[in-house]
Amino acid sequence: MLVTGDDEATLVAVAGTVARHPGVPDGVYARVTDDEADMGTGRRVEVA
Repeated sequence: MLVTGDDEATLVAVAGTVARHPGVPDGVYARVTDDEADMGTGRRVEVA
């Protein structure tokens, strides 16, 4: 999933909320990057 349009803390919180839904496997993480980065690059942030 791709989320944009807000500050990093808010977007990571959204990813964490989604990761806690039933059926989502453990080990979910987010990639934090900017608009100029290639898809799949960036800093890894554990969210679940």
